[in-house]
Amino acid sequence: MTLAERFSVLLEQAQASMAYWRDIAVTDFSRELQAKIKKQGGLSHAYIAQRMGTSRPYVTKLLNGGGNFTLETMVKLAMAVGSVVRIRLEDREDDVSDTEAPLAKISSIAQHRAMRAIASPEGAGDTVATLGRR
Repeated sequence: MTLAERFSVLLEQAQASMAYWRDIAVTDFSRELQAKIKKQGGLSHAYIAQRMGTSRPYVTKLLNGGGNFTLETMVKLAMAVGSVVRIRLEDREDDVSDTEAPLAKISSIAQHRAMRAIASPEGAGDTVATLGRR
């Protein structure tokens, strides 16, 4: 099996998990949030924290892909930068029909984990479980 075929199998397994789709949503939200922050002149983490009623280190953790992205946290972040959160549903087939589209959404860390698992098949199970987690 080629490297590309092994990665495709691993990606299919990841796409079957709820964690993969949760992390895609968080990644999409994070990208939009970062764009909004940049558009507003690079709001400071201290400013966002003050608007959220939380600490700067926690905001930094969130903006670096850590923390717990609950819907409430996402709404607080959005409101802190003058936005609102809207949730919409898309047909799953539309999102996964092109294998390049979901691959482009996977974080570089997740891609690294996936490639490491492909190089070492015994680690593949762990990577499928964590693909997309940061």
